[in-house]
Amino acid sequence: MKEMKDSGIEWIGNIPSDWKIGKVNQIFVIGRGRVISQLELHQNGKYPVYSSQTKYNGCLGYINTYDFDRNQLTWTTDGANAGTIFLREGKHNCTNVCGTLLPKNDNNNLKYLKYSLEYIAVFHKRADINGYKIMNNEMAKIDIVLPSKDEQDKIANYLDDKCKKIDDIIYKNTLIIESLKEYKNSLIMEIITKGLTKNIELKDSGIEWIGSIPKHWNIEKLKYLGDFNSNGVDKKIYENEKLYKSIHYMDVYKNSLKEISNNENYLMISANAEKAKKCDLLRGDVLFTNSSEIPEDIGHCTVVKGDLDNILFGYHLMRFRFYNEMNLNYTKYLFGNYNTRKWFEYRAIGMTRYGLNLCDFKDLNTIIIPLKEQEQISKYLDEKCNIIDNSMDKRIRTIGKLEEYKKALIFESVTGKIEIKDNMYEASTIALWFIFMNCKNRLETNIMTNMKIQKLLYYAQVYHLIKNSKKLFNEDILAWEHGPVIREVYDQYRKFKDREIIVKDFSDINIDKQTENLLMEVYSKYNGFTAVQLRNLTHKEKPWKNTKRDNVIDIDLIKNFYKDKI
Repeated sequence: MKEMKDSGIEWIGNIPSDWKIGKVNQIFVIGRGRVISQLELHQNGKYPVYSSQTKYNGCLGYINTYDFDRNQLTWTTDGANAGTIFLREGKHNCTNVCGTLLPKNDNNNLKYLKYSLEYIAVFHKRADINGYKIMNNEMAKIDIVLPSKDEQDKIANYLDDKCKKIDDIIYKNTLIIESLKEYKNSLIMEIITKGLTKNIELKDSGIEWIGSIPKHWNIEKLKYLGDFNSNGVDKKIYENEKLYKSIHYMDVYKNSLKEISNNENYLMISANAEKAKKCDLLRGDVLFTNSSEIPEDIGHCTVVKGDLDNILFGYHLMRFRFYNEMNLNYTKYLFGNYNTRKWFEYRAIGMTRYGLNLCDFKDLNTIIIPLKEQEQISKYLDEKCNIIDNSMDKRIRTIGKLEEYKKALIFESVTGKIEIKDNMYEASTIALWFIFMNCKNRLETNIMTNMKIQKLLYYAQVYHLIKNSKKLFNEDILAWEHGPVIREVYDQYRKFKDREIIVKDFSDINIDKQTENLLMEVYSKYNGFTAVQLRNLTHKEKPWKNTKRDNVIDIDLIKNFYKDKI
């Protein structure tokens, strides 16, 4: 293990003694995106527009122009995802809620800087009315750990490999969760619109997204069913005003399709008596998110479980209070179902921030059913949804543990807490890559045989030794009669004899980008030769010629012969 020193930064701790600390503004030119509205997006646009969201890798959509043609990092400046770091490549655009980080020089590995900032930035985001913020001046002051360029390359390759494996597992669990969500959404919508009684007579609701409903149910505009209030409290404390706790946007967003109750962690604010009376919360009140940075986050709702003494609701929320008694659990399904939220999303308007007007809430078509049926439906859906939620929770906990492990791995890597050894592949993995490439670019007259794969492996080892001063794989290379051979790979494909090697499963290929670039260089140069031509080429070169048949070709012999030829 390397000698360590105190970094002088509490959350970084000790780092290797030869590593440095630098400020973000010393490494990057810091910029910002521009305002790009949803109306500017094109269905067939060429260039991505990146925004503050984390879904779809932050891609909001596409347009036919681009503002950036370079590799750089971006970060989310505002909202719940503030501080999220992305690597952007090639031609692209960024909205005004994206900060941009263009490297000042090529002294650092951009992927490494992405990993390092990914861990560091979360310590610097500050609370804000819209969630969190990290503005340009705040990003500029962030300290980042800087090992040598070679160390950065090694760390970036190591984390690429490890994080990909973790992300693959997370992705598989995420797909299962999404399937469960879809089933839950369809179940809720089916029961909310059709009820529990089978073969009941239905009628057309007259609303496309609701469809048919039982004949004795009715549809009413929400404006006839209760009162609205969107004038919530702010997040400040003023002198001579009574202190209250307040429920804000994130509290509702995190409790979507659930009930909300007292919580010691609610934000402390102050309000005068008149304001407090207008913003109080009673059992059965419904709170909606009525504005957000993206339309998909609008219309999430939660239902107040009981009278909340000394707790008020904040702005960016709409409070709805029914005139008549409603089953509390039924209400959360009535308003929290997927189709209702999509309706709100459709009605949302805005450019950099989207919102709903009061008339959007008043115009919501709402299914009205007898109280007894509300109770039956809510009980049924609670039971069914609890089973689905428990299954999702298990997957979510698994993802949470994997993400924590990933964060710890990144932290330990970018602060030098673990020593990363040189990456070395198995020869069989490299062979599989060559076979895969040949399948993609297959020539009938130049097939991939066992003899040919041996020679490509040999030259891949040669190139890696000369360019990186280390071996690509650890298996010995033997000087057989027909040229250099890796025995393990030869045995793996010996059943094909001199015929083309056929492989159907390429899932074991997992090679970092730097190594792949080197392999592509070898493939481009030597794949045009036949197996016999490659054999003849190696027979003319000293490493094979000067090695006794069936003996191991010495690595130093390879280095000395090829050092001035590649």
